[in-house]
This record gives sequence, structure tokens and C-alpha cells, in this order.
Amino acid sequence: MIFTKKKRSNSCDLSANKLGQVLNADYLLILTDVENAYINFNKPDQKALETITLNEAEKYQEEGQFASGSMGPKMDAAMRFVRWSGKKAIITSLDKALDALEGKTGTCIVTDPSDKLEKNQN
Repeated sequence: MIFTKKKRSNSCDLSANKLGQVLNADYLLILTDVENAYINFNKPDQKALETITLNEAEKYQEEGQFASGSMGPKMDAAMRFVRWSGKKAIITSLDKALDALEGKTGTCIVTDPSDKLEKNQN
């Protein structure tokens, strides 16, 4: 894990992605202030994302669902890791990290058969 006091920089998230690649990690765990990523955040139809495919994550990102100063960089790093490795990435809060590793909470991004992997291209 990489820690920093900078809140509005994606360098830590992208560094975590690269570190995961270099170490050939089994998964990437990105810790943040919230338990899940959301679509329609702060709207009446807000929805917590649980397990989603890389294609779904990319679609949500294209729709502008993830703010560039908060969840956007985390989703970007998670998607890069999944695209590169074919392994899962999880986004959750520090206090829910163990539960997320057990599949009980958090947003988990996974591949599906139609996802194209770009291993070694990031």
C-alpha cells in the first residue's frame, strides 16, 4: 500500500497499479474513505457498485460517473490493473478491507470473456 496526504492527486492510485504489475500481485486493493464506489452519487437513485466487469466500469467512467478529484483516479487505476493482469481489483475503505478481501463488501472489478487484456502495455 502507498500512503500520501495529497487528496486530489491520482499519482498514488496509478503508482499502486504499477506496483501491482511489477509484483505480479494476485489482486489490487485500493483503500479510500468509502466502502464502495457508486453510480449516480448523491442522487436519489444512488447505487453502490459491488462486483462489476471491466466493461461495465469503463461504461460508467465514460458516462462521467466517477469524479476526477475523488473516485475517478481510483477507478482508472483499478481498471488499468484488471486490463493488464486479468486479475481483480477492489476499492473499499480501510475499516472494511478484510471484509472486502473475503468478498463481503467493496467494489470489485473483474474481467469477463469479452474483455480484452493489454498485459505489459501499461
